[in-house]
Amino acid sequence: MTRLIVKSNHERSNHAAGTNHTLSLLSARFWLVQGREEIRDWERECSECQKRKAKAAKPIMVPLPKIRLKLPLRAFA
Repeated sequence: MTRLIVKSNHERSNHAAGTNHTLSLLSARFWLVQGREEIRDWERECSECQKRKAKAAKPIMVPLPKIRLKLPLRAFA
């Protein structure tokens, strides 16, 4: 039952509210035992939140050509 209440409130806030904000909204109506942990568990499972918190991939850089590593490197040479 707790999981359904947390899920409903989390989706109602458009996945934007953090753990503390969601807990404060739920505390106004419900007394949730281990509410903070339950909210965190749901945020980890939520696919929408995982997409929003994903880190950008690092691009793979190609090594420089050997001609660019030789000295001297004058402009317009």
